[in-house]
Amino acid sequence: MRTAAIFPEPGCCLLVFLVSCFFHPTRSEITSLDSGNIDDILNNADVALVNFYADWCRFSQMLHPIFEEASNVIKEDFPDQNQVVFARVDCDQHCK
Repeated sequence: MRTAAIFPEPGCCLLVFLVSCFFHPTRSEITSLDSGNIDDILNNADVALVNFYADWCRFSQMLHPIFEEASNVIKEDFPDQNQVVFARVDCDQHCK
């Protein structure tokens, strides 16, 4: 009779360790848009990428980390705040 191992394999632990040591996620700069700031932000941006999302939506959940990563990559090449703006609109809150 074999007993199940409760500890992961050593290779798995090493992989988790290496990923945690070398992966330092940066804070993305995604602006939340609402009726009070949408005109000002979009009128002053050279390029605006807007994510219309809902927390319950599976596709929105899948897009969120991709949108954040794109924001981080683009901010490195275009550091000026108004050159490229990444923004998001919560469709459940702003559904007029």
